[in-house]
Amino acid sequence: MNVLAQLDLFNGKNIEPLEQLATASDRSPATINHLCDGAALAEVRYQVGATWILKRFHDEGLSYSDLQARRLVALLLGVAAWEAKLHLLQVLPALAVAREQAADLQEALELNLDHDNKFVRAWSYNGLAVLANQHAEYRSEVNELLARAYQAEAASVKARIRNVLKTMKWTTTPR
Repeated sequence: MNVLAQLDLFNGKNIEPLEQLATASDRSPATINHLCDGAALAEVRYQVGATWILKRFHDEGLSYSDLQARRLVALLLGVAAWEAKLHLLQVLPALAVAREQAADLQEALELNLDHDNKFVRAWSYNGLAVLANQHAEYRSEVNELLARAYQAEAASVKARIRNVLKTMKWTTTPR
């Protein structure tokens, strides 16, 4: 199956072609690579469609290898479409963040904290907590960001931060 040809059927709105592709695709490394290739393209519908399927695979229980995790983190650093960012942010808690990607990921996540979309902001705070959970040297700074955000952010963003505070035992932000 040609993944890019199938993604070409996605118009950016109707997810039926994505559902069909996800159902018909195996979860092989080759398929994951093709989806990552699609997500790396500049056209928004490819980014959104490919990351939607990658998230769907994750939601169905697929665990990404360390090599695939590196590729997904790299995609998170490069995608422009907010929906694609959100899909990758929602998969991030299941990924091992390589030490050599940590600083770039932190920078990208912090840039997202000013994003217009509140879901991207909320999941970027979550992503920072995931990063700090895996790499302790980020904990102090992330804890301060969480504390400030808990005071200033919209209720939907605070809800995601509350979930972080409940699950990440290293946080000291008052709940």
